[in-house]
Amino acid sequence: MPLPVKDLIEKLHAANAAVPLAVKLDVNYFGLRIDENGQNIYIAKQQFTDGKAGVGEIPGEFDDVLSKTPHFRATLDGLHLGLGAINDRANKSQFYAASAGDRLYTSRLGHNVNPDNENWGTLGWIFYLDDVLVGLSCRHVLCPQGDQTPAESRVGAAACWVYQVVDVNDRSQDKKIGTLLDFDLLDGVLQPVFETALVKFDNIGLASGAFRATPAGPLVAYPSRLGGAETIGPNERYHMIGAVCTEAKTTVFRGVALRKFLQDDGSPRFFAEQLFFDACGHPGDSGAVIVHEADNGVTSVVGLNIGGDGAFAIANPLYQLKWKFKEMRNAGGILMPSLVTT
Repeated sequence: MPLPVKDLIEKLHAANAAVPLAVKLDVNYFGLRIDENGQNIYIAKQQFTDGKAGVGEIPGEFDDVLSKTPHFRATLDGLHLGLGAINDRANKSQFYAASAGDRLYTSRLGHNVNPDNENWGTLGWIFYLDDVLVGLSCRHVLCPQGDQTPAESRVGAAACWVYQVVDVNDRSQDKKIGTLLDFDLLDGVLQPVFETALVKFDNIGLASGAFRATPAGPLVAYPSRLGGAETIGPNERYHMIGAVCTEAKTTVFRGVALRKFLQDDGSPRFFAEQLFFDACGHPGDSGAVIVHEADNGVTSVVGLNIGGDGAFAIANPLYQLKWKFKEMRNAGGILMPSLVTT
């Protein structure tokens, strides 16, 4: 029987607590993943990679040491977990931000701080939050200066502007869609961290692409709210989508994980309680959201896509955010979800 996601998370933290400190400090150790049924746990090892495609595992003996550690094995036995025979292969730099997706980038007061557009990303969801029209993306897409990137919540009118590339061959058409409103600070502490960044739209007209229309009509109903823990499981339907994408990519839940990511400066960041899905993203899809589709066709957001490791798409657990659905708001003829923080 599949376990509720809260039970998977409890197992994950218990197993992590039994990992020896020497293993946790090993540069090739990248964390643990429990499969969707709560039956097996997998060790993540670093591999040689350019951030997009793995080309071979880095040799290391820590996984052999871990598998032979009596306390760790006893903990797994107590949790009724088997040790996966094949390691997960973690990329050295898993964040997916590249020249694809919705091609979003951040500039400071009209000055392009990202001239090569290597941090382009995706806008995953557009909605009202506490009566402010916002778009959701990733911190590593919209914060080129890390925690020092100017956001309106901290510096007011001096905040960065957010642009979208309309035509890659004519950059004079780049469109300012709003300002950087807020983002998650990262402190390296092992805890659920969402890695979100919010864009404050200049006006509702710039959000008119919110419903992903195709010649045959919308592929997936636009999500109106965050999902709950009950929407996470192996027998549910999921898609990866962006607010202005024309394609919804079907995917399958593959468990929860605790993973280490290396940022561009080489510093590690640990993310707990991440959701793993079958690979469905590409460079540039950072900021897309994973949505759950209920039997009645209603969709809700459960995760924020931040990267992948070849076999999996990795999403941070947005379903845990304290955002509550308030109403659907008619904004310029478009029905937009309105949420409030609680």
